[in-house]
Amino acid sequence: MVRALDGMYEEIGGYSNITVSPQANINSKWDKNPYDVTVQAVLGVTANSDIVSLYVEPSLGYRAKYLGKMQYEDQDGKVNYDFKVNHYLSWGAYAELYITPVKDLEWYFEMGVNNSDSDSTGIPVSFASTTGITWYLPEF
Repeated sequence: MVRALDGMYEEIGGYSNITVSPQANINSKWDKNPYDVTVQAVLGVTANSDIVSLYVEPSLGYRAKYLGKMQYEDQDGKVNYDFKVNHYLSWGAYAELYITPVKDLEWYFEMGVNNSDSDSTGIPVSFASTTGITWYLPEF
């Protein structure tokens, strides 16, 4: 969103085809503010051995997104946008795996999968992972 003294152009989040023109947005008024709230229960579980360490964190919750109620006046008259509250099931999973076959060498793998960014990107599932090898130098 860009603000200036002579006007403003704003794309209403989640609805790319609804925009407010610069002249109209100067007179715009939010009757109800937008919000995006997520409540998620998370459970972390750890399992360890001498060689393998595993951490798993599943989560399940509820998300409510409201784009607000807005009105403004343009050349054709008063325009109102009143969006409904959208309800979503929010879920996710995160895992870490560490394998230490010898004392100073460690392989790790981290992974996260969730649906938290599905409405902004259009992709229903978000997935990210990291892997690598760590070699710890001996003490001198």
